[in-house]
Amino acid sequence: MDRNRLLRKKFSDRFDAVENAPFGAFLTTLELLRFFILEEPVLKELAERLLKLHEGTSASVKQFTANDVPLDSFESESEMAAFGLQFLFDESNSIGTMRGIGQRLFSALSYPSLPTQKQDDEAKLDLLRARILAPVRRYFEDNLDRNLAIVSLLTRYKRRCEWFDRKNLLDQFMNDTQRGEAVLKVPLYRYLFDNGIDFEIEPSSIDGRIDILGNQLTDDPLVVECKVLSSPGKAATTSGFKQAVEYALKYNEPVAYVVIFNVLKDKDKRRLEFEVSGTEFGYPYETVFNKRVYFIEIDLMDYDDSEKWVSQRQGMRGIVIKTADLVESVESLRVETSADDRII
Repeated sequence: MDRNRLLRKKFSDRFDAVENAPFGAFLTTLELLRFFILEEPVLKELAERLLKLHEGTSASVKQFTANDVPLDSFESESEMAAFGLQFLFDESNSIGTMRGIGQRLFSALSYPSLPTQKQDDEAKLDLLRARILAPVRRYFEDNLDRNLAIVSLLTRYKRRCEWFDRKNLLDQFMNDTQRGEAVLKVPLYRYLFDNGIDFEIEPSSIDGRIDILGNQLTDDPLVVECKVLSSPGKAATTSGFKQAVEYALKYNEPVAYVVIFNVLKDKDKRRLEFEVSGTEFGYPYETVFNKRVYFIEIDLMDYDDSEKWVSQRQGMRGIVIKTADLVESVESLRVETSADDRII
């Protein structure tokens, strides 16, 4: 099981515990879920992004419990999820807080009181889970599924290039090396657009570099950086990594992707080899500043008859990219991030 599916399963298991806990055990399961989210970089970044998005707009738990804001003041499921996260992250939660929120929901929704305190508490807890915490679960699971969907799209494009379009793309690049990077990026733009990823391509901008910033007009942009590996060395990979991290920081995105078109030829032919934090979906990734960046190499090298089969390329030298190389490339970004952020 790849790490993303495993992470989603672990998250779902912990949320199941919250949803199934009796009144007396609810706060303990809620605390364990909070610890889990804060210990997982991707989940932590998703949480911070949601809270930042609704900073100053979502009612506080105390305001809600004190009846200072109407139940229908939440304008979207996203804002309700942000409120639910506030509740989840509030370490001062108590049985009294739970009863207060439950009673507020009871009153607002005209639920009748139940005959015993135990039944009353359990009913309030069910309402709290359904109206306050369910949007939180949907938010995290939808975003984890989105990451899997994006990687699947990029994987299909990688295979299409390597299986069917290798010679055509390589010829286009070699015939226009001055615009070579753009020549290789445009088909990827078209592919993502045809598969439902909306983005804008600007001829220039004040920042000047990002290749694809998908879904720019939404609160959930997609960061994809493209590079061409045309000479043996680490520069294309490390510079692509730095640019992806810069934009992930700028747009508060937990995940970014670096697509590297390998067009090395003749004696310079090499494959990228990564010694980094981990591998997921079959792709290496590195995590810095709580941003996870995946590397997807698209092999466009022109193989001769002696290299026709994959088994015949086993002796090919590699360009080794290590965590230290990537960390060094973003060292200048350290001072721009919060003092609370750890580089890895």
